[in-house]
Amino acid sequence: MDYLGSNIRRERSAKNLSIRELAKRVGVSASFISQVEQGKASPSISTLKKMSLELGTTIGYLIDEPLGIEGPITRGSSRKKVRDAVPGFTIELLTTPDIHKTMEPYYFTLNNDKDASNNPSVHQGQEFVFVLEGEIEILLGGELHKLEQNDSIYFDSSIPHSFSNTGDRPAKAIWVVTPHSI
Repeated sequence: MDYLGSNIRRERSAKNLSIRELAKRVGVSASFISQVEQGKASPSISTLKKMSLELGTTIGYLIDEPLGIEGPITRGSSRKKVRDAVPGFTIELLTTPDIHKTMEPYYFTLNNDKDASNNPSVHQGQEFVFVLEGEIEILLGGELHKLEQNDSIYFDSSIPHSFSNTGDRPAKAIWVVTPHSI
């Protein structure tokens, strides 16, 4: 994430937020925010989402997704990847940048050894997941849902949720989040 730290620092400063205040709002330590701004640490997707909401921007902007209208088509060969966000999975943006979009669809690859079930996420919005390959378990409000190829789930993101790959190969899914944040 080449520009993540400097973009967070710039947006935080523009909003006249101290490192401590942003940390408090996001639910992390001030030293962690400082490390992220210096490029010494990488936040989880959940933390990055909270930061983008508090800063009034998108994760895509924070990771240096170019602003501007590129047209309605995103070619597979030119999808923007959220690099090194969290070890064990990759997120590719499926749409072109547009600050007016109200949802964010992305192509999600989850390694077969990835288990995020001990780190539930809670945030505003709704999510839709369609499994293209493999198996994903989603723990939603204490209830476990096993999804296999061609299965889908739709849920309110304010319900604590986490996921893991329970298969023996990487799982791939289309994941749509609203309001957009990536």
